[in-house]
Amino acid sequence: MAEYSDKYMMESLTGDSALRQISEIRKFKSKKVLLDFSNMRSVRSAGMILFLICIKDLLRNENYEFWCSNTNLTHGCSYADTMGFFDALGLQGHVKVGTYKGRNDDYLGIQRITERELILLNPQSDDFYPGLETYCEKIARVLTKNDNLEFNKKLETFLKYSIREIIRNTFEHTTKNEVFIAAQRHENAGYIELVISDEGEGIRRTLSVNKALGKINDSQALRYAIQPGISMVSGDELYQKRNRTNLTGNSGYGLYVTSELFKKIGDMKLISGSAVLDIKSNTITEMDFKYPGTAVVLNVYINELDSVSDNEIEQIVALGEKSAQDDPNAIKKASKSSRIF
Repeated sequence: MAEYSDKYMMESLTGDSALRQISEIRKFKSKKVLLDFSNMRSVRSAGMILFLICIKDLLRNENYEFWCSNTNLTHGCSYADTMGFFDALGLQGHVKVGTYKGRNDDYLGIQRITERELILLNPQSDDFYPGLETYCEKIARVLTKNDNLEFNKKLETFLKYSIREIIRNTFEHTTKNEVFIAAQRHENAGYIELVISDEGEGIRRTLSVNKALGKINDSQALRYAIQPGISMVSGDELYQKRNRTNLTGNSGYGLYVTSELFKKIGDMKLISGSAVLDIKSNTITEMDFKYPGTAVVLNVYINELDSVSDNEIEQIVALGEKSAQDDPNAIKKASKSSRIF
C-alpha cells in the first residue's frame, strides 16, 4: 500500500453522516487519506451516493488520493459491497455497479444511468424522455412490492413521477448526461429510501440564468427550486418561445410537486452547493463545503399513503398553477410531462 498521511475511521454511511464525514476528511492538512471501514455499521442508499459523489469530486478536482482498508469486516461493509459501493469507489474484486440481483428484489443497487442509455431503451425516438418513462416504471415496480394491487398502483405512480422529474432536471438543466441512483425498501421499518444525484453545476448556478431572480445564494436557490413555475426562464412568454416545439419542456413544476407530495407521504432533502433543505421541517442547514452537484433524498413512509388521494399530484399541480398567477416571474402552466402521472 502506498504511503498515506492521514487515516479516517468510517463509522456509518447514512445521509447525514456521509456529509459530516466528508466535512471532517476535508479538514485534514494532507490530501493522502486512508479510509478504514473496520468499524462501519449502518449503511443506507443516501449515504453511499452522497459520499461517492463527494469522493469523486475530491479525486477529480482537488488532487486527493484515497486508499481503503478492511472493506469486508462488518455487515455494513457487506451491504455496501452488495449495492456496488466499493466498485463505484474504484476498488477491485467487489460487486460491480448495477450487476447484483437481490433475492428479494426490494432494492436498487447503485446505478449510473446516462442520457444515451435512456434513448436506447426506446430506439424509435431520438429523445431520452420515452426511455426515461420506461426506466422509471421499472424502478418504481421494484420498490412497490405488495399484494394489494390498488395500494401498489398509488405508490408506483408517486415513485415513477418523482424519479422521472428529478432525473430529467439533470438532463434539461445541466451539462451532465448521467445520474446516480440507489434505493431500498425497508419492509420491517415501513419505509422506502430513494436517492438520486448528479454531478452538475448545482441549482444556484442553473437558476442564475434567470435574471429576474437577481443574485441569489445556495439557500435561496433551493427555496426557489421548490416554488411552482420557477425555472431557468421567467414568465410564460419566455417559456413559450423557448419550448414551443417541446412537449416535455421544463416548466419549473417537477421539484415543486415532488416536494409538496413528500410533505404528505414522507420526507425529502434537497442538497446543492453548501445548502441542505429539509422539506418536512422547512429548514436549511449550511455546510462548510459545497456539494458537487444536486442530490435529492426521498423517504416514503408506507403508512402515510392512505392519507392522500389517488389524484394527489393533479391537485398539487392545480394549486401550484393558481399560486403562480400572482408571481410575475413564474411560468403559469405546468408542462405536459409534469401533468403525466
